Amino acid sequence: MNLKFRKVVCLLSAAEYQPNIGSAGTQCRVGAGGVGRRAKAKGWRAGPEIKKSDLFRIFAANVRDGEKINLHTRAFSQQITKLVRDRAAAKVDLGVAGAMTNIHDYFACLEDACFGDPVSPPGEYPVRTGTPLLLQSAAGPCPDEDEWYSSVVTLDHWMMMLRDKKYYELFALAHRSKSGSRDSLIQAKLSTLTSGFFQIREDFRFGNPMVWFTPRRRLEARLRAYTKARKGDAARDFLGLVHRCENEYLVAVHVPAELLVKIKSARPTIADAGRHRRFMAASASSPASFGPAWGQTLDLEAFETGRAPKDGGAERVSECLTHAAAADTELGFTYLGKLTSSRGLALDTAGRACSDSDAEFAKSLIARDKAAFDKVMRRL
Repeated sequence: MNLKFRKVVCLLSAAEYQPNIGSAGTQCRVGAGGVGRRAKAKGWRAGPEIKKSDLFRIFAANVRDGEKINLHTRAFSQQITKLVRDRAAAKVDLGVAGAMTNIHDYFACLEDACFGDPVSPPGEYPVRTGTPLLLQSAAGPCPDEDEWYSSVVTLDHWMMMLRDKKYYELFALAHRSKSGSRDSLIQAKLSTLTSGFFQIREDFRFGNPMVWFTPRRRLEARLRAYTKARKGDAARDFLGLVHRCENEYLVAVHVPAELLVKIKSARPTIADAGRHRRFMAASASSPASFGPAWGQTLDLEAFETGRAPKDGGAERVSECLTHAAAADTELGFTYLGKLTSSRGLALDTAGRACSDSDAEFAKSLIARDKAAFDKVMRRL
């Protein structure tokens, strides 16, 4: 994201400083069975098992929509799928006639191609440094309209950022505890920390490899309609963070615009989204809810209750934010509390199909233009 901002609240979705997660919420490995049959590039293809998967259909619908609204070119989509093909041919067990059959292998290859191969510093989560495919939207710079922006992250992630002495007790508890944010001592301390300011520790990279953010004023306007016990759920739903589940604890990190102008940002594309299960390249509204510089999240609460997709918050992505860029600037935070529910499950506790499942979301996106979707599927 470029240009000048005023207020920013950063929200990390699938690309937090943590291992990437699949639709089942588990870490996925590429080529877990070792290097298998290597397909020649000419004979490689996505197998029918992949094309039938809901996650792939969501990806293909966003390829269609990104091209339709000129977020990126068809050549950009083809470049990404070629890189996935090349990685698959080199790293993943392929089936008959060089067909990839595992959707998690596909998205692991896609994220490696777009986010960069993960490296693992001692004692830390794998780090991704990004590639030139990221932040390539043709939508233009972010308008100068806010002083702060926000990004919603897990409590454990936020505690990893801290370098402030005033939060040292909390930081020390986090690193001593085997239960992380669920530790009773941490919870007791958090009862006194509703909001405030902090500085990023010297060796921390906020964003892996990028930060997702929304205007702070829009997020806080949404949260005002909810009780304290429901603010975590409200933030998760507003920002489309379907991978954040019941019993997780969330924090909104607030970044001043003066920091974001120092780094690149853009409206997110399929390359930035990776395997994000509720990414929407194009608005569900006509006209769009926000200006062309902004993408939009899916409102998870509205989708579960009404099935028809509805825009949630505005969103952009930026390069990671480091201590070197932040220097001595203080970031803000708001503790949002514990999630009381999960979204986007395939089945409810009674074994019934959920109205906000991956299948329902894929179906709703495809219905926008089925003929164009079929053409994209044949290309992929």
